[in-house]
Amino acid sequence: MLELCRVIFVEGKTDKEQLQEILNESIEIACTNGTLGSEKLEEWIIKYADYDVYVLADADEPGEKM
Repeated sequence: MLELCRVIFVEGKTDKEQLQEILNESIEIACTNGTLGSEKLEEWIIKYADYDVYVLADADEPGEKM
C-alpha cells in the first residue's frame, strides 16, 4: 500500500500543538516560527518536494507573508 506523504506548515509552536491534539493520524507539522528565510525555504522545498503540502496561517500580516 502506498503511503501518503503530507506536511502541514503552521506559524508557531502553539499552532502545531493544537493541531497535534485534534489529528487522528500521523502527519508531519512544520513551524515557520513567524519568519521564513530563503535558506530554510530552500531546505523545505527539497525535503517536501514529493509531499502534499498544506499551509495553515493566521489572517494577519505574518500569516499573509507566509
